[in-house]
Amino acid sequence: MKSVCIGQPKLPSTSRLFADYLARFDSVASFYAHPPTLDAVREAACEARLEPSHRAALVAALAHQNTGGGAIEESLDRLAQPNTVAVVSGQQVGLFAGPLFTFYKALTAAKLAARLCDDGVSAVPVFWLATEDHDLAEVDHTWVFDASGEPVRLQTNTNAGESQAVGSVEIEDAPIESLRAALSGFPHGADVAGQVAAAWQTGQTLGGAFARFLGELLAPYGVLLLDPTFPEVRSLAAPFLARAVENMPELASNVVAQGKRLRDAGYHEQVKVADSASCIFLTEDDRRIGLSRKDGRFTAGKRSWSAEELIAENESTPGALSPNALLRPVLQDFLLPTAAFVVGPAELAYLAQSAPLYEGLLGRMPVILPRASFTLLDARGAKLLKRYELTARDCWVPAAELEQRIAQQLVPAELIADVDSARGQVAETLDGLAASLDAFDPSLREAFDRSRRKITYQLDKTRRKTEREAFRRDVRAQAETAELGARLYPHRALQERFYCALPFLAQRGPELLDAIYEAVDPEAFCHQILEI
Repeated sequence: MKSVCIGQPKLPSTSRLFADYLARFDSVASFYAHPPTLDAVREAACEARLEPSHRAALVAALAHQNTGGGAIEESLDRLAQPNTVAVVSGQQVGLFAGPLFTFYKALTAAKLAARLCDDGVSAVPVFWLATEDHDLAEVDHTWVFDASGEPVRLQTNTNAGESQAVGSVEIEDAPIESLRAALSGFPHGADVAGQVAAAWQTGQTLGGAFARFLGELLAPYGVLLLDPTFPEVRSLAAPFLARAVENMPELASNVVAQGKRLRDAGYHEQVKVADSASCIFLTEDDRRIGLSRKDGRFTAGKRSWSAEELIAENESTPGALSPNALLRPVLQDFLLPTAAFVVGPAELAYLAQSAPLYEGLLGRMPVILPRASFTLLDARGAKLLKRYELTARDCWVPAAELEQRIAQQLVPAELIADVDSARGQVAETLDGLAASLDAFDPSLREAFDRSRRKITYQLDKTRRKTEREAFRRDVRAQAETAELGARLYPHRALQERFYCALPFLAQRGPELLDAIYEAVDPEAFCHQILEI
């Protein structure tokens, strides 16, 4: 398959922190433990060690969550070996597997783990299911497109409680029939819709459905799924959370100081951290309650707990405590022998703030590597780009600007030539007049330049009006402009952040993931325009 690479810092809305991390790591090195290189991953692998009893319990927990033979069994057997490390990624458990980049994360981890194994470093890919997150509004819907390229929003009904962890939310009515209708015009639409229907059944949880669907598609790549809400995992996590609670005053203070260092360096804080922050949630009746700190105690409203009381609560009921967004990756890498963590731009920013937690609780931090990034270009999209002499990157603009670019292709060539000729003749005449005025009285030049700009503006305005009129007359061009925008920059978002994977799987079938896996290069931090 053909692909074109674009540097990730050139993507729309790229933060300065992410751009510098990729292009000028020295400027952000104080916020991370390692540079984003494979040599650094090999070094980090020497630090990622687990006690034998911890490793055995971890493998047993993962064996409970990951069934089936083949590559999954191979990954479990490899992870049981004392020197095996993990390449980790993860995502919130969204409807129909969430955004398309969910698969890019998992396949990047799988490709990197395979690369390490080839280099003599035993590694397995692990995908963390963010089932404890409680922002249901982010994950209860997704977007697909139909055979005409029209975006379709799908949403599931649930009976979720306030601040309930999304992984435990039961599905009441997944939009399967709407999905079938949207995918009906694609060669593999019925198969994909059937596979989705088997996972997202009424009464199933969002976490369980996500794990079943993702697990089936990623099993050939040996990706192990880890759900932190399983009892075995919560028991393994209890000592870490106890240590975090005991040391939270110092840890939180260091996180606040890290945020100031980021701001002073000209970067943003992904999370605003108050002096009273605790980085800990308390779970009661399926609700996650954010805790603050005051006068040496942890508080929520009018209630308060000592550190000892919280630790005892979590010991008696594993899972009573859970980490916030900054502490979560540190818990992940306590549980796992993580050498590399594959993330997106927002997660990379979180991790800059998490560095003091890594230092205080683990004494190590994995290498942070950006996930692979793609825009998938099907035959129809490629045809439209060629027709209007555009690139995919040309489409990453507001709709009005894309219309203008396409309108420029619609004006008859001879008319454009006439306009350009007239502009050139006017410019030549005005140049001669300017010289004459300068010779007569230089003080007249300023007024003349103002008039010249007005004349030039009117000529340019005539050309723009001509382009708009050509676009207005061409109904097909109007429809195809909207179609290109919907395919490549839907709702002014990159395709990978807006659509889920289902319509692309419906177009190409399971071989799509193989094509993406082959295109992933863990060392090339670029966005690929991949023709499928």
